[in-house]
Amino acid sequence: MSTDPATWDGLAQARANPRFHAAIDLEAKLARDAYHALPEGHRWLLGDRGRFNMGLIALLLAGSGTLTAQNLSQMSKARGIGSAGRALKYVEHLLRYGLVSAEPGDGRWTTHGLILGPILIGHYRARFRAMLEAMRLFDPTVAPVLELIETDEFLPLCLTLAGANGDNSELARQIYADGLGLFLERDCGMLILMDLMLTQPAGRAQPLERAPLSRYGLARDYGVSRAHINKLLADAGVAGLLTLEDDGCAVVFSPRLSEVLELHTAAIFLGLRTGIAQYMASRPAARD
Repeated sequence: MSTDPATWDGLAQARANPRFHAAIDLEAKLARDAYHALPEGHRWLLGDRGRFNMGLIALLLAGSGTLTAQNLSQMSKARGIGSAGRALKYVEHLLRYGLVSAEPGDGRWTTHGLILGPILIGHYRARFRAMLEAMRLFDPTVAPVLELIETDEFLPLCLTLAGANGDNSELARQIYADGLGLFLERDCGMLILMDLMLTQPAGRAQPLERAPLSRYGLARDYGVSRAHINKLLADAGVAGLLTLEDDGCAVVFSPRLSEVLELHTAAIFLGLRTGIAQYMASRPAARD
């Protein structure tokens, strides 16, 4: 999310677009489908904001030839993404599923160079494609960039887009404080929220209104326990973000949570637009 105060006007413009709500639904559907298309052992990598951002750091370090477990853990800690121990667990998972390979060397394994394989990059191709496809519903400037997703330009493009969507802006802090952080930080929390959103009728007035609830179905689809679902819903209820009705078989979302979700999505789209402009202006083809 851009730190430029003028972006607040950009958010209002995005939210006023008649296709904005359709874009929110499409981004959620494509993200959910991309998640379920992953091999089961890979889903853990993208299940929450911290692990998603650790993957971006892995891409960043790989791009500069400095990817090691030690460097990833240090950068994750410095950026407030996760502890060193959590980052090392993330790298161990990458190694276990063959998403990176370790170069031979002396000393602690955490200092050995890591080679990023194409599968993890592919996961981020799918995730950024989902965001850009949704954004294209109301912003045609995305079209040229979508053509680059499957090319060798994806890695520098991805890093530019991610850099334009930093988590340290005033808006990001407000969004987290207003409750969306509760879902972003929980295992599959945002995916669960998006899944509930997509069960609502099309053409509704707000992104989040009222949704049927199946704890069993959510636990099965996202590989979490029903206790995890119950804790997420209970904490969201205490925070005033939702209430349960029909003996716990329906979720009614607060208007504020729906508004914050709009702000969150609009900020992502605005950050993507900023990143697209930066990348297209700097790529070699543009300078020739």
